[in-house]
Amino acid sequence: SSHQTVGMPADPLAGLQASADGSPHDVTSAVRKHVKAHIRVDDSASADALAAFLSDGTIARYVQANEGDWETACKQLLSTWRWKAETRPHEIVCPLCDEDPMAHSLRPVGFDAQKRLVLYTCFATANDRFDYRNSIKHLTRMLEDAQGLLDASAGRMNSKWVLFIDFHGFSLRDSDPRAAQHTILLLQHFPERLGLACVYDSGFLFDRLWRLLRPLLNDVTASKVSFVSSLKDCSDVNVRALGPEMIAWLAVETAENRTSAAATKRWWDGPTWPNEHHDPRGLPAFVHDGNGDGGLSAGREACGCIRHFYDYADGHRFEDAREEPWGEWEGSDAPRVGPPPGR
Repeated sequence: SSHQTVGMPADPLAGLQASADGSPHDVTSAVRKHVKAHIRVDDSASADALAAFLSDGTIARYVQANEGDWETACKQLLSTWRWKAETRPHEIVCPLCDEDPMAHSLRPVGFDAQKRLVLYTCFATANDRFDYRNSIKHLTRMLEDAQGLLDASAGRMNSKWVLFIDFHGFSLRDSDPRAAQHTILLLQHFPERLGLACVYDSGFLFDRLWRLLRPLLNDVTASKVSFVSSLKDCSDVNVRALGPEMIAWLAVETAENRTSAAATKRWWDGPTWPNEHHDPRGLPAFVHDGNGDGGLSAGREACGCIRHFYDYADGHRFEDAREEPWGEWEGSDAPRVGPPPGR
């Protein structure tokens, strides 16, 4: 393996742990040194990946998530590094979306009034969602790519995201607690990313499942969950914080997904008749400019799954990989099945 965890003869955090007034720079440096001492890398590519992983922002999120407990933050960082090495989330291909781009519908739709990235999904527009293992694969790739969008916009946008889960179409078959349990475990590798989880129009079927899940969440995470029954005259301060533009988009999108069009909705195609003034891909500034501030990055950025990706460089933000095959990777005889590596 090009990256392994190794034993640690001495703890560089020992002196810092005893000091209550260590500066943020000292904490970051000590945590980075501690984590690196536990990992052996055998090539330059792995060393570069580790250096990128241990950015100041990432370390700060893990320390904050553990309420300043640097030792626990280090353990969680090591756990995430091992998970990344084994899972390679940036390379995951959702096999269901590879066959049918309407299998899942989770995607980013823009930034809210707090400059948080909003991700939207609706059960009714996810036509092949009952295999929780593949749903977790899709979610893993989605969150990994969403994190890339946030990292690319660091300093301009908020570092957190909002998950808006539209429960229209939720059924007894969706009540498998394993999906929710695996989601909770997955979120441990994205600490301090969740700003808000909106559970919209969940109904009584989810109530029983929520009672099983609530004890698995810590109080901080649970406080970020808002149950919303209406987007009109909403009294929930968390929902109002999304801002009028995002709330208006969500109101139209949720209403549209309660029509017969939901079952065959190709949301990545953009506005379609009869609702030609609503773009299901997201807010106009996000769809056309990345984030309304000159775009997020150059080149292609995968988003969500292999079928739907963004193309910042060419100005065509959404494409369907099935309809526009990539061809082949340069220097490889293998057929290209997704965006070029590293993009």
